[in-house]
Amino acid sequence: MKKTASAVIKSVYQIMPFAIAGGVLVSLSYIIDLIFGGEAIYGLGSENPVAVVLKSLGTLTFSLMLPVMSASIAVELSDKNAYTAGLVGGFLAQNGATLMLPFGDTTAVSGFIGAIFAGIIAGLFQRLLSNNIKNSLKVLALPVFSVLITGVVMLSVNPLVGLLNTGVSALLMVISEANPITFGAILGALTALDVGGAFSKAAFIFATASIASGEYTAMASVVGASMTIPLSIALSSLIFRMKFTNKETKLARANIIFGLCSITEGAIPIAAKNPTRVIPACVIGAAISGGLSAGFGCTLIAPYGGLLIIPLVGRPVLFIISVITGTALGTVLLGLFKKEPEKQFSEPAKVEADK
Repeated sequence: MKKTASAVIKSVYQIMPFAIAGGVLVSLSYIIDLIFGGEAIYGLGSENPVAVVLKSLGTLTFSLMLPVMSASIAVELSDKNAYTAGLVGGFLAQNGATLMLPFGDTTAVSGFIGAIFAGIIAGLFQRLLSNNIKNSLKVLALPVFSVLITGVVMLSVNPLVGLLNTGVSALLMVISEANPITFGAILGALTALDVGGAFSKAAFIFATASIASGEYTAMASVVGASMTIPLSIALSSLIFRMKFTNKETKLARANIIFGLCSITEGAIPIAAKNPTRVIPACVIGAAISGGLSAGFGCTLIAPYGGLLIIPLVGRPVLFIISVITGTALGTVLLGLFKKEPEKQFSEPAKVEADK
């Protein structure tokens, strides 16, 4: 168990550059399109040619983050030969591939939790196969069998995520007719629960479908929560400096930009390193933000977020108050929940040497 946790922590340092580069490039694409893109506020990053290139590069960088994380975990649990299977497993988690739709299903994306699981599976099976296959067959058989086993496992697990997604969407439909504050709080909590996985995808898909049907409070709650998550991490690294390593601090502070642009991916490395402490704090903060937004009757007519879309927000001042309140609570809870670095698993020696 300790070795697995250590492998996950080490993998975080491999994906930090992906989170920073991807987040900054996407943020720049939004800003450029907002300034030079005319009506692009309804589709930020898709109109100005420079913005399109930046967003494409940023999105591609994000798409590589989870496969690299999964591959790194697999290598740590086995050896360098597990890299291929881990990479494939992480890619399948990133794209939500299933046996029925092996090229990807957006309703069955298992996110960073799925990528961690894929890395563990790849590493363990690689180690098992390596110990039971003759040396003469290892070069050919090991990569084939390890990729096949890891791939089949992930293709079988992802459909469960799809069922979960469908169930959550159905539950949200029922709750939406009850109390608006509770409804917004649940949307916010789901957005933070797995940062891009099944629950957050369900919340976003539901909010997007709500826009199509003429209901705009759901998207405001989801976007407010999406801002709260990275902003809470960024502010906690400034206020509770002793709770973050030097590497974590650099990434956490970059989340200020991501939060202002409603990009949650920057939170993945911090959340993946210590999910049992970071995620609960983010969930509570995001739930407060989403609940207040819905309670205030804030609306949003476009599936984009951050301060860039304030002109599209109904009751913008109350929306900002909601985000600030949720962020403040999330920041305090992160400071309380997160352990100081010396009490966590030690960082890799190589990382320490690089400081």
